[in-house]
Amino acid sequence: MHTVAIPRMVGTLEQVRHYADLFVGRWSDFAIQTTNGGYVRAGRSLELEDLLKHFQGWRTLGTYLIDGQGMCRCCVYDDDRECGLLQLLQLQEVLRQHGHVSYLERSRRGGHLWVFFEELLPASQVRDWFLPFCPSGVEFYPKQSEGGAYGSLIRLPLGVHKKSGQCYPFFFDDDVYALWRGVEDQLHRLMSVQRNPVPASRKQPLASVGATPTQPHHPSLAPTALTHLTYSQNTIHAWCEMQDPFAVIGRYVQLDQRGMACCPFGDHHQGGRDRHPSFKVYQPKRVSGSSWFCYTWNRGGNVFDFLCHWYNVDAATMWRRIQAGEV
Repeated sequence: MHTVAIPRMVGTLEQVRHYADLFVGRWSDFAIQTTNGGYVRAGRSLELEDLLKHFQGWRTLGTYLIDGQGMCRCCVYDDDRECGLLQLLQLQEVLRQHGHVSYLERSRRGGHLWVFFEELLPASQVRDWFLPFCPSGVEFYPKQSEGGAYGSLIRLPLGVHKKSGQCYPFFFDDDVYALWRGVEDQLHRLMSVQRNPVPASRKQPLASVGATPTQPHHPSLAPTALTHLTYSQNTIHAWCEMQDPFAVIGRYVQLDQRGMACCPFGDHHQGGRDRHPSFKVYQPKRVSGSSWFCYTWNRGGNVFDFLCHWYNVDAATMWRRIQAGEV
């Protein structure tokens, strides 16, 4: 009989939850770092056990800063150059002079500078607010505005970088050398980080969130994308017949006027992300027939197949969710 090793608790449950609230963007999916430093999508929801494995070095995780509603709880400046730490220290001082608190984390090369918010903000607002501070040669996350699928990912702190085999700590005021004293010590220190309040001038009504995506949506997209079941639509075939593929898939993937987009199933693409649009949505030629296709993956299907892949569930589970109105 085989036994499964259960990772022990690292820090307190309150500390782990606080860590997750600071850093985890999208809970419905995450990425796993490979030995060469790249990432592959997990294709499932993030669990507490995943974070514990991350802290213990069993696996190293990446998070998508933009959640399923296009909102962010933080932003990050990333400088991988040899002078990266010095550049980010200077940027940290500039942000401080403007009243913004930030936290510097070492990385394999250079560092990451994290800025946390007191409330969730649309990705476009975050970029409008903090991207102007970004120096030349420094990457800024989120790289995209809301309206897309996943956006770019960044490594979650306090895990072992698979390429260097090292853990990298945060600089804190009483630890200017950023010495690694263990995950528990870092989790304890992170409990006292300050989040930046959002000025009234930076807030916008929720109704306008997502109103200006980075690319135009397909003209047939509508706010109420799914046509709900009636008694006569009690089969998957009948349900698919009632759906507009542009509207359904457009809830999850930002389509251009041609129905093209970057494929949301990044684990089938080099580096875990489709960098050039290879995903197309079109009207099916037959009832409930294929309505989307990824040219890189060389695979497609109907709207029901898309939802199964998106939520990473089998057909029976997906159908139960649709019947229950959970999608």
